[in-house]
Amino acid sequence: MKALSSILLFACFLALACTSTEPTVPTDTTTTQDISNDSSVDDVATEDSQAPPSCKEDALPSDFIDLSFRFTTFEVSEPTDDDGVIKDLLNALWVADIENDLLNLVFVLGSHDDEAKTITFLGGGAFARDADGNLSSEEAYTGEGSEYYFEDGNASEFPMQMDGCQLESTDESYVLIHSANVSVTDSEECADVEGIRVEQILMEATINADVTSLTNGKLTGVLSTHVADCLEASGLMGPSINFGKFLEIAQVTPNLDLDNDGENDAWRFVASFVGTRATNVVSPTE
Repeated sequence: MKALSSILLFACFLALACTSTEPTVPTDTTTTQDISNDSSVDDVATEDSQAPPSCKEDALPSDFIDLSFRFTTFEVSEPTDDDGVIKDLLNALWVADIENDLLNLVFVLGSHDDEAKTITFLGGGAFARDADGNLSSEEAYTGEGSEYYFEDGNASEFPMQMDGCQLESTDESYVLIHSANVSVTDSEECADVEGIRVEQILMEATINADVTSLTNGKLTGVLSTHVADCLEASGLMGPSINFGKFLEIAQVTPNLDLDNDGENDAWRFVASFVGTRATNVVSPTE
């Protein structure tokens, strides 16, 4: 396995010149005053510095339907091999895709209940087009006046409970991810696969006080072997490789049994994210 990992890493550096990006840890900019003769003030300052931010209701927009977030970071941690080579290869590809509007995970707030403290996001894989209608996957795409939109069936419901600034799924959903580096095999067996479909998704995140971002985001779900076997990924090892075969070569064996037949047929899928407020989103309800 060590030899395989070295080969994969070497291939990654040659083909992608990829580098691992560690998440930025916010710097504590709290200023400490010299008030050594007043211990009571010290106690108050300590309590304030440890108090979590509060989500102010008056900071929420009156028209909740316009509250949208796009993932500006999306880092997969599972499935992967013991050395983390697989996830590093995937994340290196997707960093550039996100920057170039080629991979877009967008979540739009569809409904809310102030009394019950519940909200429902409509979200999933979106597409980008510029003001002239050129798609981000086309050479003519300029990015000027771009907007994100969903194709039919791409957005699913994410019912969530809000506890202060914390959001957590109350029911499972799915995410259909589209990437410029991943295509679906054109075959009868893969006719039911539309993209990187991750099932049984549960989401959690922290919404900041002025409602401009989602942080500490996490998606936990299931990627089936059937979906993986129908995906062709470019940039991982050579021009293109079947993703299911790629995981098999790396000895990343399935660890979940979806149909309870005694044979594992899926992998646990885990990814972290940061979502940034976006105003150029076409609501999936429109």
